[in-house]
Amino acid sequence: MLRRLFPEERCAAETMRRGGLFEEAVAFLFAYLFLLLFPSLSQLFLSPFFPKTAPLVSLFFTAAALLPLLLFLRIFSRAKAEAFYLSRGSIRVKGLLYFPLGIALFVFLVGLLCLTGAFKYVGASRESLSYLPLLFFAYLVQGSTEELLCRGFLLSALSARFGGAVSALISAAVFSLMHVFNPAVSLIGLLNIFLFGLLFASLTQRTKSLLPAALLHAGWNFSLSLFGVRISGTMPAFSVLFFENRRPFLSGANFGPEASPLLSVALIAILFLLAFLKPRPICKYEAEK
Repeated sequence: MLRRLFPEERCAAETMRRGGLFEEAVAFLFAYLFLLLFPSLSQLFLSPFFPKTAPLVSLFFTAAALLPLLLFLRIFSRAKAEAFYLSRGSIRVKGLLYFPLGIALFVFLVGLLCLTGAFKYVGASRESLSYLPLLFFAYLVQGSTEELLCRGFLLSALSARFGGAVSALISAAVFSLMHVFNPAVSLIGLLNIFLFGLLFASLTQRTKSLLPAALLHAGWNFSLSLFGVRISGTMPAFSVLFFENRRPFLSGANFGPEASPLLSVALIAILFLLAFLKPRPICKYEAEK
């Protein structure tokens, strides 16, 4: 099952050559620090001038995390773009469907929470509708940046050394640990983020493209803001719909639906279903030789 879920093998060294392990670790740590610091600093700077939109605009500054990675690629790496799941050929129109799929997954979860009585709809905000375009682009940047860091860089580096299953497990664990200091974090929340990491890794390895994981990630985060619930413990700046939390355990309490046990069941089911789909060729770089 793991072979079908994470089909990637170690690719040819001359294609995946990217610098030493120490240089990669340093680049990743600096990128993670930039991911934490730049949005917070930008919000602190912008709040006196744009108190309402500063939290949302700060999401665009997550892209600063790419600076250490670009510096690393410039100095140390000679790998081709395909080694980071960024080839032009991997971008297809059907890949764009993963953004609405991310929204659909969240709508399905909200439906379950409403059916179980964990959520109750209490109203909507027309004013927030005008901010939807800004919400869309902000979460597209944020989700894509995290995927470039955790899958485009980290997963590809691990895959070059350990192959599919091991690299997916390690990258998912790191992705989960990156959220360990979030407000109101819980074990179920960290488990679900780990499962999301496995899902994103599987999609990336199976399609040889970063696009599906990036868009699914962005669509999910966009939906959390749309429905006015906490995103990994943080309340979104704008909300269109509002729900009353009636059963904290089922709804994820103050961490948000990402800590719901219902989401755990859904993600495990998706991973099992994905394992039965036929994967693409294991390593196209070696196949092309």
